[in-house]
Amino acid sequence: AFIFILSKLNISRLKKIYLPLLIVVFSSIALVSFFQSIEWINFKPETTSVLLGYNNFWQLNANLDYFVRHVSSPFIHLWYIAILLQFELVFPIIFIMFKKVGKKISKAIPCLFFFMLGLASYVYFCQVIKDGNIMSAY
Repeated sequence: AFIFILSKLNISRLKKIYLPLLIVVFSSIALVSFFQSIEWINFKPETTSVLLGYNNFWQLNANLDYFVRHVSSPFIHLWYIAILLQFELVFPIIFIMFKKVGKKISKAIPCLFFFMLGLASYVYFCQVIKDGNIMSAY
């Protein structure tokens, strides 16, 4: 079943995103290793999050602020690549699952699911703004 899902994905688009990402990450690690004051081991969790495509969530969990003037991470801007990887890997799988389920059940159920997901996103956004955590709102 997983091979079927992979065959449906746009592999060439995934290569265009992931191969340059690998080059940037490993060249950044190589450059960081030349500085004695910076240890690569401090970047290991963030590097893992970049390579596996969940850096946007990792930055939220680490409470990193994208808009601060002095950033100690060379990977702070790679949250966008994580979003692209999620759109190329996760959303096609969800789409294929809904397409298979849609043949067996009413078309109203996926519409209801996405409506509820949108409503939950809006409520989460309002709660985060009220709490003052602007980074989670983004």
